[in-house]
Amino acid sequence: MPAGECEWLSAAGHADDNTALCDLKFREIVRLEGSIDGIAPNSPVLALWDGTYLTGTYTPGRLALWGPDGKVIDVHGTGAGEGPGEFDFASSLVQTSGDEFFVFTGHHLVHKYSISDGSLRSFRVQAVGGVAGAVLMEGGH
Repeated sequence: MPAGECEWLSAAGHADDNTALCDLKFREIVRLEGSIDGIAPNSPVLALWDGTYLTGTYTPGRLALWGPDGKVIDVHGTGAGEGPGEFDFASSLVQTSGDEFFVFTGHHLVHKYSISDGSLRSFRVQAVGGVAGAVLMEGGH
């Protein structure tokens, strides 16, 4: 391939979209600044409606709340396990109101948390293969 050219690593989504990957421009929105010996962000990452961020961490059963400036505000989670509020690692996060969110673990447990009050309730979901996430529209629809 000649210098200055690039190629797609996968097929383009639309026939009219022929922008080469090397022509795309990205900009940093926020840098979540943690450390592996303290709290380091891990997936999943959820941008909350108030401009803060909620992420998984490398510590089992813990989530981190980050400010718009990328600094840790708080840590949530009751630790690793399979009891109420306990999980190993989050597979996805969904905000349900200004203060509440669901933690999906990829297993048969879903946890409802509050940023101000911590663990609220845990649900055992009947599913084949586990639960990976959900989408909730305003008003619960």
